[in-house]
Amino acid sequence: PRRLLLAPVVLVLALALAAARCDSAGDGASADDPMAGARTTSAPLVVASLPTADAVRALYATEAKTPEGAMKVWLTAALMTASPNLDEHRRGRALLGELTLQLQGDPTPWWERNSQTTFADRLNHNAYIFRSYAEGATPDNGYAMDGDAWTLAVDSSREDDFDRGWRLAVVSGGADSPRPVYLKQVGELWYVNEFANVYLDIRPAK
Repeated sequence: PRRLLLAPVVLVLALALAAARCDSAGDGASADDPMAGARTTSAPLVVASLPTADAVRALYATEAKTPEGAMKVWLTAALMTASPNLDEHRRGRALLGELTLQLQGDPTPWWERNSQTTFADRLNHNAYIFRSYAEGATPDNGYAMDGDAWTLAVDSSREDDFDRGWRLAVVSGGADSPRPVYLKQVGELWYVNEFANVYLDIRPAK
């Protein structure tokens, strides 16, 4: 797969309104998944080639006023961290620490903490997991991404019933159903809080 973010990247977040519980799982989601439903397409999010940390922070200040916008920029930072470009990797790694509530509040860099060993390892060695969130990236094509313009699909549900924040489900081309992520609002902006489902392994490339 071509190197991430070496050309201007257009992230398109596909959103869906909360869906009623499904009676069947014909679309690949579980039968009782309340997040299954038709997706709509939001306005494009344009990220410059090899963006600076300040540029991403400025983008976040604009986009993260909604849970969906916050998720767009968070996944941008994750893809930067998974990049083979060392400078881009370091910028993305630092940004993830700023944009993720679970990674804040500890002087130890998050990638050195025992609790985040798996996440850091997946970013460093299993970048295909994060590429799989680009629409069209599947096991059949080795999770190849279009480096010039690719879309990101997110099914949006509702505020969580158990006070875990706002629940989004990110669509992966290598998983049978969307991966739930939980965000919380701090001031005017939303931040990713619980995200372990995002880096679960997926079907291997063929």
